[in-house]
Amino acid sequence: MMPPLTDKAASFARTETEEGTVGDVPEMVERVARAIWDAENSVDGDTIGTMIHASDVVQVHGDDKGIPAAMEVCRTIARAAIAAMREPTDEMRYAGWFNRLKFRGETDEAAARMAIEKVRDHRQSWEDLSSYRTSIDAALGNAEVAR
Repeated sequence: MMPPLTDKAASFARTETEEGTVGDVPEMVERVARAIWDAENSVDGDTIGTMIHASDVVQVHGDDKGIPAAMEVCRTIARAAIAAMREPTDEMRYAGWFNRLKFRGETDEAAARMAIEKVRDHRQSWEDLSSYRTSIDAALGNAEVAR
């Protein structure tokens, strides 16, 4: 049996949805959505949130629901971005192994060599992928462990 999660590990943000009701959004989705909202676009320097709020898609909801609707668009984008990271790259796996081995006291050279071996090991690859996928699923609020 797994130990109970801390409030932080099981946290979901209480947010207003497009319909005006309060909903639960996984913390990582909310973080990424807010980062998207605040990011400056390269066209005119306005924030992405400002652009989405001003878009025709959001304006059909009317001014009173425009900002919550725009934030919901950001959450949809955030979910897609997080889901796209569900498959770690070899570079990500290497970095994880290198840091883990350095933490155990290995030299840079030894850690690099062993990390490369771990990345090439197909059995280890499955374990890395499984663990990483579980983390992404939890960030999206899909994993049982996230509740």
